[in-house]
Formats: sequence, C-alpha cells, structure tokens
Amino acid sequence: MRKIFILILFSIFYLSTLTSQQQQTPKVGEQKIAEDENPPGDYVYNPSGRRDPFVDLLAGEESKTPGLTGEQALLIGELELVGISCNEAGQCWATLTGPDGMPYFLKKGDRLFDGYVLSIDWNKVVFRRELRRPGLLRNYEDIVKKLSPEEEGK
Repeated sequence: MRKIFILILFSIFYLSTLTSQQQQTPKVGEQKIAEDENPPGDYVYNPSGRRDPFVDLLAGEESKTPGLTGEQALLIGELELVGISCNEAGQCWATLTGPDGMPYFLKKGDRLFDGYVLSIDWNKVVFRRELRRPGLLRNYEDIVKKLSPEEEGK
C-alpha cells in the first residue's frame, strides 16, 4: 500500500511539472509582447538620467589640471647637451635638445618631469633624477651630462 501511495504522489508531481513547462513555453511563431514594451520595430531610447554616450566629454570645458608643457614634460634621459653659456656673475645656462629636436635653455633649479637641474659647470650639467620606487636607501640618482663626451678618454 505504501508503495502505491508513493507511486501516485510521484506521478502527480511529475505530471504537474510537465504541464507547467508546457504552459511557460510559447508555441513557434507566437510572441507575447507586454503592454509596457514597444513592438520590435519601434524602439525608443529612454535615457532616464543617463548621459549621452556620443557627446564629447571635454567639449567646451577647459581642463582643470593643465598638462605638462615645455621643460616639465621632458625626461632627463631624453636630453642631449648642446652648449653651456655663463655670465660674469657666474650664472650658467645649459642649451639642450629634446626628443622633438627643439632647443631648451635650463638654469640651476629648473624642474623636469623626473627631476631637476642640480648644477651647471663650464663643461657639464648635473641632473638629480628622483626615483619613485619604495624601499630604496637613496630616492635620487645624479646624472652627469658632459659637453664633449668624446674627449672624455683623452
């Protein structure tokens, strides 16, 4: 008797799941459209508080953080020393060329992207490159650019 009762419960459960699956799946070619939806051919975009993705974000607004220009955008490794000029008071200026081929005139203390000019002598410029790596004992490196490096070995 118990086996028959379990068999009847199992068959009822099985038939109920089959009928619920048949009711949920629409027949081929039949599509139901909810009342609040538009038909497939008449799509309307509702932004509802979103920005337009095709509008230029920077159009008509000035940048709040100005970009680096001039010497401040140069790396020390990209510079080539062309000449040094000094006046009677001992102030010296270095003439360097950047990667763009343009000349740059630097004096002691001028900032570059990765450091600054530490000193200018009559035949060399010393740059101090700031290293931004944690765990170093020294967080800087001095780079010397000589005016005529080919005469260095003589």
